[in-house]
Amino acid sequence: MRRAPQLALAFAVLLGGCLAHRTPAWEQTADPAKLIETAGAELRAGRRTEGAPGLALLERAVSSAERALFTRNRLFREKVRRHERASWLFEGAEQADLPALVIYADALFAWADRQGVLTLLEEQDRIRAAARRAFTLDRTFAYATPDRVIAMLACTLPIGSGANFLQALEHFEAAIASAPGYLPTRVEYALRYAVALRDHALYRRLVQEVLDAPIAPPGAPPELIEENRAAQAKARLLPAAPY
Repeated sequence: MRRAPQLALAFAVLLGGCLAHRTPAWEQTADPAKLIETAGAELRAGRRTEGAPGLALLERAVSSAERALFTRNRLFREKVRRHERASWLFEGAEQADLPALVIYADALFAWADRQGVLTLLEEQDRIRAAARRAFTLDRTFAYATPDRVIAMLACTLPIGSGANFLQALEHFEAAIASAPGYLPTRVEYALRYAVALRDHALYRRLVQEVLDAPIAPPGAPPELIEENRAAQAKARLLPAAPY
């Protein structure tokens, strides 16, 4: 199941001379705030949904976040029209684009990771570029999502094709330091980094921290409680020794 990226569809429409006949979906008036709200809900639902329905939700989250960026950011629209390379698309993203950027990077990573290593290799430049731009704007945003996505990507890619375990370690540690109450970071740290490096002590410590942590820190919004509850449920199912 290969995704047909909305950016690619936009290129095809914009460069194909169709603007004289109709207004493509990317150019239609939309409310970025509503698109971001929709994308966040689709991302959270996609994470907890298995199989094809989950993949479809994650793909929709990516598309909604892309549309929010395209609608709000003039420079991004121009870069899309010029068909610029993925690593340059997000350079003009501003502080107000952070919600769309982090959802885009997070959802695209989750979608590509489920599809398999070949898809992740194909999408890594977009994921990395969006996450790094968000990192530059505010690495602590959305429970340190920029650090978490960079870390997950760095230790999930194959060795010799983008893997960087030192970088992953630094970004996982930074994400936990910034948002200690966000439990999914520890689960990903355990499963992607500790398992890959066969660090049993780190794995056990991270899993136990998730199991011992409160799912609802003081003042936690419903979305955080939902994600923490899912992280604890996942941690309860993990083996004591993963290898």
